[in-house]
Amino acid sequence: MINLNLNGTEYQLPNQANEVKLSTFEKMYNLMQTKGVGKLEVYLKIFGLFGIPEHELDEMTEEDLVNLIKEFNQVTVPSGELAKTIEVNGRTYTAYDEEFKFKARDIVEIERAAIKGVTNFPSYILAVLFKDDRLTKVEHYVESHIKHKASIFAENLTTDVAIPYLAKVAEKTLKTIQNV
Repeated sequence: MINLNLNGTEYQLPNQANEVKLSTFEKMYNLMQTKGVGKLEVYLKIFGLFGIPEHELDEMTEEDLVNLIKEFNQVTVPSGELAKTIEVNGRTYTAYDEEFKFKARDIVEIERAAIKGVTNFPSYILAVLFKDDRLTKVEHYVESHIKHKASIFAENLTTDVAIPYLAKVAEKTLKTIQNV
């Protein structure tokens, strides 16, 4: 967490994976993917997501902005450990029992989401991979259920849960492309 004083007002700027909600991370990711927008402008918008008013950002010097970006980017990468289960709103969701392996249906759902360009890809991946222990497999793969669960995860989980799974999906995608 970065504590920032701008013109006498204190702001907190979360910059670690366990401090950033998944929904905010998705907004940050989408901003970074916006074509035709410069890096400095992207960072101003990201800082705005965390509640720093535009008028405060407009008054920063270029040097202060660059220093803040450098400090913001000093992130501790979460361990590569994949959570087996998560609990959200009193419900337990399980990704795997003994050893994590992609299920064919899961990879198809993730690929479909990537092709569609869903804007909440990290929470969508988690919604596909983590199954509600109270539901059947058929119920789990209903698109409306996945979307609903993704929105619940986005608001209730932090980015540190998603990053190891995003890395696994990227690794699996590269291997699959090479083998096809």
